[in-house]
Amino acid sequence: MTDNNLFLVGKLGKPHSLKGYQYINIENFFRNFDLKHTQFLIDGKKFVVEDFKNHLKNRNLIKFYSYDSIESINKLRNKTVKVSSDVTNLFIN
Repeated sequence: MTDNNLFLVGKLGKPHSLKGYQYINIENFFRNFDLKHTQFLIDGKKFVVEDFKNHLKNRNLIKFYSYDSIESINKLRNKTVKVSSDVTNLFIN
């Protein structure tokens, strides 16, 4: 898949809790959608959202399946999150 088929969702921030949540600075378009179970790409690797919560005005909390510790999610810090254009069609329709 090329970058032409991907949309920027946001940028991951620091860990928020011991349970695997971390901040995400999310693009305006995606802020009002329930992103649970959505598949994202980070550095070309697939990640599925286990939970997604509103937190602050420009930030949300995100938790990916199989990422349950500060150590595991800290490796994702400052990474950009992208989504396939095929998935964004589900949001638009």
